[in-house]
Amino acid sequence: MLRTALALRPQLPRRLRGSHAEALVTELEELKRRAKRRSERADSLSEQMREERVMHALRIANCEGPDPAVLREIETLKLGRRKHWHDQKRASQLKARVARRHAFEAQEVGKTGGLALEDLDKGNRNGRPEVALLGHSNCGKSALLNALIGAKARRGPAEVDSRAGWTMRLHFYWARPRGLLDEAHAGSQQGLVLVDTPGYGHAVAGAKELRHWRDLIEAYVSSSPSLRLALLLVDCSRGLCAADGRVLRLLRKRRVPTFAVLTKCDLLPPAELARSHAIVSAQVDEALRNGAAPSRADAAPAVPLLMLSSHFYSGIDGLWERLGETLHRQEAERLARLQQEAEEGEAAAAAEEGEVAAAAPVQRRRGEPGRLMVRIRRERERGESTTCDL
Repeated sequence: MLRTALALRPQLPRRLRGSHAEALVTELEELKRRAKRRSERADSLSEQMREERVMHALRIANCEGPDPAVLREIETLKLGRRKHWHDQKRASQLKARVARRHAFEAQEVGKTGGLALEDLDKGNRNGRPEVALLGHSNCGKSALLNALIGAKARRGPAEVDSRAGWTMRLHFYWARPRGLLDEAHAGSQQGLVLVDTPGYGHAVAGAKELRHWRDLIEAYVSSSPSLRLALLLVDCSRGLCAADGRVLRLLRKRRVPTFAVLTKCDLLPPAELARSHAIVSAQVDEALRNGAAPSRADAAPAVPLLMLSSHFYSGIDGLWERLGETLHRQEAERLARLQQEAEEGEAAAAAEEGEVAAAAPVQRRRGEPGRLMVRIRRERERGESTTCDL
């Protein structure tokens, strides 16, 4: 802890920078004690997670003033911990609004824990477009999936538990959100599939299970032909961890469009949430730069950073709009690509036929008399004598 305190000295608030190492240790120990939330299980919170929360809190305290544009967005979305922030009436009102616009039935169509391609295809046999929810344990993946369909965050089709590592397989939920996909192209039974994935990092599980979950996520991202979009969930009170950076680089390597999503945005006051947004945005950019080649670092598209609260349904409408825009654009690009390939194939076939017709000599079929023999026969029929040197 002493080494951590000395390493964090430049990031500490000004009132603590001149303190002795022992005082820094005492202060950090107090911050670590406060890092545990009231509803969290002791076995689901590791020492590393506590330290990462402390470090993120110190970065927030030492960060410059929040971005006014981000503050306006937070105010518009009604995010951040406010007075009467635990008011369930507001949550019910927001849920009703989400239900009116996006509520639909979500049906679990499969789950798998196998690493083979045939195992991964079991959850989505019809090849519907998939949106995967990724993130470390207890970052709010299952709660967000329930909130997206207008259900209660902890009582929807996706099981939610305070124990880290509760989701142990890939769960596939077929959903048909209103107006998300174009029926003319997608078909009446298309919809999309929301994929709830196991969390990585600390969990109430053995080392073998943790390795299997990590391999399962990597195999799914690398092999799923229907994966269209990934949502990387980041706890706003913890920031981006090392495992998040590795998953980001894997998604970039596999060319999977990605949104970073700050979750649990009802835990921080608005000003601190805006500073956390700036810090995580910089961490995402740095993680992608570290894993990209120098020639491709600037050409790679940026990863948008969204904010939401699954408990109060704040930001859910905006997330659905971004999902709809991305999936619509991908569908239009796919159709345009298929049409272009068809046109190029027809043009190539026509050109090949023209070249063959122009280059090939006129040949008679086998057993068919040549032109000279036909002339001789005709003249013989007329009673004329024709002499030819054959």
